[in-house]
Amino acid sequence: MKILKKILERNRLLSFYFLDNGYLNLGFGFFLINILFKEVFGINRGFKGMINFTSRVTHPQKLTIFGENKKKVYFSFATSGSCYFQCNNGIEIGGGTIFAYGVRLISSNHDKNNINNQVVTRPLKIGENVWLGANVIVLPGVEIGKNSIVGAGAVVTKSFPPNSVVVGNPAKQLNN
Repeated sequence: MKILKKILERNRLLSFYFLDNGYLNLGFGFFLINILFKEVFGINRGFKGMINFTSRVTHPQKLTIFGENKKKVYFSFATSGSCYFQCNNGIEIGGGTIFAYGVRLISSNHDKNNINNQVVTRPLKIGENVWLGANVIVLPGVEIGKNSIVGAGAVVTKSFPPNSVVVGNPAKQLNN
């Protein structure tokens, strides 16, 4: 029981679903396999919350979740598989944001003259209440404004204002 309590203390989302609600909303098998990969195998151990065992976060200390409704973001981390969050230059995600299977958020790129060096840019920023569809790729330095929707398969190479609907490769805004 002490081990379970220690695991729950280290994983905010788990303690929310397991302790606050008195039940495990994600399913016990799902809970166990995510815990096994994180706590036993050490995959994504530095991330402060439950993350799907098929997803990866590099430099989790540079990932920031801000604003209201952070629990929704943590729920997406737990349930959306095969996601990749490369946080070398930092990633900021607004509360209420949800993302689907296979989302890639990439905050840095290699120097074209020396692949051993990372290009330093500003952090990648996703506003509050943004919906990122399946297999969306967001590239370094991009800002997506709050209340926006990014359609499945979009490759976002530039910033978009709040309340945008963005689709395609490269991503384009549908509304003004």
